[in-house]
Amino acid sequence: MDQKKPTDLVTLPAEERANALKVITAQSGKHGENEIEKLADTEGDHSAIAVLLRLNPLEIGRLIKTGDVTVPTMTAILANPQQIVEMLAMDPMAWEKELNTENLFELQNEALGVISQILANTLDRAKQLEILEAICANKNAFFYLCFPFIGINTDLDENEGVKGVFRESKIATEDRIREKIHAETERVKAELEENKDEEDEEDDFEPPPSIETIVSDVIANERQREPVIDLAEFEARQDLLELIHEIAPEVLTEMMELICETEDQAGSWEGVISQIKELRTSAEKLLGQEQDDEEYVSMFDPEKK
Repeated sequence: MDQKKPTDLVTLPAEERANALKVITAQSGKHGENEIEKLADTEGDHSAIAVLLRLNPLEIGRLIKTGDVTVPTMTAILANPQQIVEMLAMDPMAWEKELNTENLFELQNEALGVISQILANTLDRAKQLEILEAICANKNAFFYLCFPFIGINTDLDENEGVKGVFRESKIATEDRIREKIHAETERVKAELEENKDEEDEEDDFEPPPSIETIVSDVIANERQREPVIDLAEFEARQDLLELIHEIAPEVLTEMMELICETEDQAGSWEGVISQIKELRTSAEKLLGQEQDDEEYVSMFDPEKK
């Protein structure tokens, strides 16, 4: 049996291209992105943009995720700021991994890659600023922008600049662990002193944990609360913060405020997950099951505003 030839957008009438791309993208985001690139190369950016305007935010996200910050997708380059905002706001709905404490840091890295690709794919400061301002105006998208940094104890140092953010957070993390180990050790010493008579009298007396156990437990608990990032992950976050600081310093300040507020309110990774689930619920309502292609055009096309 002959295999069905893959759809080629360039050969289709303009009015059929969007629906064809939807089918292609559902099967393979990479294939869909290749078709957009081919269309832009053959007919120009305007033809590719006309098709992208007919896609919903999740489909836009599927195309963008086939690239990265070093090799950005044509979709990330051509999508307008409002499309990007809606895609970021709804992207958590498309996460393939379950939203839990084990996968949370991996999902943070995925979000970091998406944002970095979008902001770093152009040297046009005006466009970067327009994207950031649009993101800041949308609650869900702004939370997504901050999401990769939640739990990393970032703190904006006006004197040190962005490079001081992570250096300071690493020192703070080490100091916090030392303080907790010291406090726990002192607690155990006091407990030993208080109960030393009981140890002689009771056969079933359970001795307090050893210093080694205390250290192990404290470090394990800290790492569960705050992921230990490797050098590449560290530098990727630092690069994005530096880029945002160059584009719009006030946005970085707002980000730090939301990050600190989120951590204070959440109190734990479970609390962060609960907040993300609320955003996913609101995104599902925004997307809606009844929306058709025309509604997406009116949502994203500046000429339809």
